[in-house]
Amino acid sequence: MRLSLSAPLLASGLMLCFTPSHGDWTSPHPLQQEKAAPVPLIPFPSQVDWKTGTCPKKAPVSVKKNASLSKTLGKEGYELQVRPNGIVIRSATDAGVFYDRRTLDQLGARGDYPCCDIKDSPAFAIRCFMHDAGRHFRPVETLKADIDEMARLKINAFHWHLTDYPAWRIQCKKYPILNDPSKRIKGRDVNDTYTYDQIRDLFRYARKRHIQIIPEIDMPGHSQPFAKAMKTGMQTEKGVSILKDVVDEAVSLFPGRFFHMGSDEAHISMKDFIPRMAEHIRGKGKEVIVWSPGGPHDKDSVLMCW
Repeated sequence: MRLSLSAPLLASGLMLCFTPSHGDWTSPHPLQQEKAAPVPLIPFPSQVDWKTGTCPKKAPVSVKKNASLSKTLGKEGYELQVRPNGIVIRSATDAGVFYDRRTLDQLGARGDYPCCDIKDSPAFAIRCFMHDAGRHFRPVETLKADIDEMARLKINAFHWHLTDYPAWRIQCKKYPILNDPSKRIKGRDVNDTYTYDQIRDLFRYARKRHIQIIPEIDMPGHSQPFAKAMKTGMQTEKGVSILKDVVDEAVSLFPGRFFHMGSDEAHISMKDFIPRMAEHIRGKGKEVIVWSPGGPHDKDSVLMCW
């Protein structure tokens, strides 16, 4: 197993994170410090020094972006200075400025901004929320609202689980029968599929909010709609050939770094299935994520625990 960025990937049902170094993470401040804050900040910044006074909402905001700050703040970190006569934002990147402004939004949720000095960098490089749209379809507008809330909380990745036993949600032009409502489980949003245009639109929407989308096409488990539509299981030579076509078509929609291929809760009858499909996905320029437990995984796959 390769540990991406020398770090283990961790996941609960809805959250994926990995630390920039090995070992358990502990908060840099006591819980009492959060409770004593004049306004709730989620997540609470690494360093906060509250000052006396407040700053009006109409005060000038100065943004100072300097790439050299990445040495101390990283790619997403920022500094925020709030004084009665104005606000100064400092960061190395656009992402840092974006998160700086999200903190400013929270500071002003109850009125004028409380004066303070804040220095903050994420404890986890990937902070992710998952929707299993294969089981329960969610309209794109709902997903956009969720992405807005993720951005507010500085969550920077959306794990989009697109296929599962009720339905194959991602449009497939080469094999449109995969989207046939008759191949889906009745009562589970049988008419709902994400079109190419909707997928591209959601990726653009997320990117503007500094959120990467991690798509998942589950294989070989949770694949009842595939078998019903294609009249073959995934773990056959015919099934592998079809899946490679599906991947080739889908990767053009997914500009991000990762491609999640599932692999959990499946009886593996074709021993080389997962390594073959993982290698094919990597050949398209993607890093492969698989569930753990699941498998068998090859040494280059990133593991997501569940």
